[in-house]
Order: sequence, then structure tokens, then C-alpha cells
Amino acid sequence: MTEEKILQGLPKIIENAQALLSDADFLFDNQRFERAYSIYQLSIEEIAKAFHLINVIIFDDLLLADVQNSIRKVFKDHKFKSRKSVGMQYLLISYFKDINLDTYERLVHENFKEYESIEISNEKKIMDFMHLLLII
Repeated sequence: MTEEKILQGLPKIIENAQALLSDADFLFDNQRFERAYSIYQLSIEEIAKAFHLINVIIFDDLLLADVQNSIRKVFKDHKFKSRKSVGMQYLLISYFKDINLDTYERLVHENFKEYESIEISNEKKIMDFMHLLLII
């Protein structure tokens, strides 16, 4: 994948994340919490995908095979995207360190718990999908 293709695709990824967020909000507002959770997670994964691609453009050599492999991986691997999203959260949390240390420590602790529970959230998403298949 070239830098040009990535730059063309980033707005589409972000638009998709926004649309998923809107859908999840609709489901949440209608008390469809399990499905809302799954769609929220997909929205977060889309943002993580965009974040990863921006990092690739800035820091990596797109001509390297392992960089191209990491790009393909980010499009397929839900756990990878979930871990990236937790990393993004940590980046945002780090701004609290100088503002409010207690809030910072609480958020870091929650962030680490979330990172450790990626397997559980991924399994929950799979179970929600399987439940949907059973309904159809």
C-alpha cells in the first residue's frame, strides 16, 4: 500500500468510524446494549486503524515487507486494533498526569485492565455476532 492510497483512505476510515458510532448510539438509546457495545468496539477499532496508518506514514518505510504486513494485519486483526485503541487511550490519559495525578492514576489503572481484557471483549463481540446469526 502506498502513502497516497493511505491518505486517500484515511477520511473513509474516519467516516466509517463516525457512522458506526452513530449506529451504536442509536442502539444504546434503544436499550440494545449488547449490540451497541459491539458496534462501539468496531468504531474504536476503525479509529485505531487510522491511528496505525498515520503512524506508518510518519515513522515507517512503506517499501519494507514487514511494514506492508503490519498494514494488512491491522485490517484483519480485531485484537491488534483493540490493543492500538488502548494505546491511543493511554496517550490521551498521559495529559492528565500534570493536571490531576489522582485522575491520571485511576485512568491508567483502568486502561491496563482494559488492555488485559481484550480477549474477553473480543470473545463478547464474537458471541454477539453468533447470537445474531442464530436469530437470522
